[in-house]
Amino acid sequence: MHGSQAFFETESEFDGPLKKSVSQALPSLDQLQRDADPDAQYTMTRYSHGPGCVTVHCTNLQGAGGMVGEFKLFHCATPVEDDQTLLRWSMAVSANLEHDDMGKTILMAMQEGVKKDIPIWQEKVYQPNPTLCDGDGPIARNRKWFEQFYVS
Repeated sequence: MHGSQAFFETESEFDGPLKKSVSQALPSLDQLQRDADPDAQYTMTRYSHGPGCVTVHCTNLQGAGGMVGEFKLFHCATPVEDDQTLLRWSMAVSANLEHDDMGKTILMAMQEGVKKDIPIWQEKVYQPNPTLCDGDGPIARNRKWFEQFYVS
């Protein structure tokens, strides 16, 4: 998704309402067009603070000329009606990228990625007993963690 060449299996740790997921990914096709090292993996760490607040921290983002940077995304989803959710995002890049074209490109790419997620979110419907297959990975564990936030 989002042009990533490969996203490796995500490891998640659960602690009550907190969830930490860490995954490795190869540069996106766009990054490769900007002369990124094709073998340089970056790390994405996602901290979920309950169902609506998420922090994403990407490290080892490769840019042209060997520049390496970081990115953070703060996401907050607040239900306001039965069928409406207010989404807020704040994004930042590390200081060494702040005034560089790579930093601007990362922010624009992440913004576009979030926009591409919206049609997927709009179609999501809760399924009490979905059919899962081998390729669904850790979805069952994530569903179990999320159950604590539903009202009986």
